[in-house]
Amino acid sequence: MSDLTRLGRISVILSRIALGLIVALPMLTIVVWLRFDIFGQELSSHVVKGWCDGKVPTSLSPMQTTLGILAMMLPTAAVMMGLAYLRKLLAGFAIGQIFTIENITALRNFAWAIAIAIVLDIVSNSMISVILTFNNAPGHRELTIGIGSDQVLTIFAGAIFAVIARVMEMGRSLAAENAEFL
Repeated sequence: MSDLTRLGRISVILSRIALGLIVALPMLTIVVWLRFDIFGQELSSHVVKGWCDGKVPTSLSPMQTTLGILAMMLPTAAVMMGLAYLRKLLAGFAIGQIFTIENITALRNFAWAIAIAIVLDIVSNSMISVILTFNNAPGHRELTIGIGSDQVLTIFAGAIFAVIARVMEMGRSLAAENAEFL
């Protein structure tokens, strides 16, 4: 089996996984908020990182649930967009197209989607901290703003993908220029 054939097969598998994630992520987001009684403590500990002094509710009002879903859908939508660009890139790989303009654009857009998702994650977590403590007594409502090492590393990975896309674009330009001399 050639390397290109192996790349094609792996690309098809990864593309299917990406499609599964595109379908599953919004559904999981909704389920987490609709079943806050089950998933709430894990969600609140992830989002507020223990800064709410234990004053996070065990159940939510319908307004809090709706606002929580909407807040969490912000980064989820960006991730879904990134996965769609990744699928486009993998589709090109699956048919043996490696250094095409379409693949370079898809990789660049994937990188931007990662960066946008992280920024939206920071904003979303801040919004969720307000949503979760909204019904607390005055003085016990909180707004948390934070950035973690996982977010920094993900932004760094996105920047690396953007650089790789730029290098691919430069390599494609050089190859086209060299082909004109022949």
